[in-house]
Amino acid sequence: MSASAIITVIFFPAAVQGLGKTLQTVSLLGYMKHYRHTPGPHLVIAPKSTLANWMAEIKRWVPSMRANCLIGDQVQRVICQPS
Repeated sequence: MSASAIITVIFFPAAVQGLGKTLQTVSLLGYMKHYRHTPGPHLVIAPKSTLANWMAEIKRWVPSMRANCLIGDQVQRVICQPS
């Protein structure tokens, strides 16, 4: 299996606040992209209330990484996915 076929899935529950989970995860993704040469795709599953923060942190700490945010029910997510 080639490195481009590897999909990383990261899930963090929001139960424990203030432990730096977002920055740790964004740092890990940046490390994987730039030092381990594993550009993705990566899937981060996060609570809806934190999605704006996730997008801001990815843009701030790893601006070279492309991030897409999917919000909505199943029908809406199918419509917004790239073809």
